[in-house]
Amino acid sequence: MIEIVYKGSDNPNTVTFKEDGAAIDFSAATRMTLELSGLGVVADSAVDAALMTWALSFDKQGNPINDANGDQYWEVEFNLNDLDIAPDTYRATVKVYDPLHTDGQVVVHMDEIAMDKSLQFVFADVA
Repeated sequence: MIEIVYKGSDNPNTVTFKEDGAAIDFSAATRMTLELSGLGVVADSAVDAALMTWALSFDKQGNPINDANGDQYWEVEFNLNDLDIAPDTYRATVKVYDPLHTDGQVVVHMDEIAMDKSLQFVFADVA
């Protein structure tokens, strides 16, 4: 998955994470972190909650978006446009924390090579 971050704009990036096609339930999540290759952790919802938010997924008509099992998908919204990050492509690791995973659980890792299990952010200057 590749997401383009238009620096200095108001375009958040919304990502739906799946595991083997099934929805990942973030209802117990208390914190998320985003690490980018070569930069370390650039977003931590415990430090700045506006950088990463998560909520149930709905279509434009307000209907829930569900997986094949009927479980509703969760979306994670990344608001990275105002971060001081040089234009380039960065591989991402997203870690989710909840009461059962106090050290965090990796949802996607920057070293994963399968496109359906990887996440990259392309930071682009907008003139």
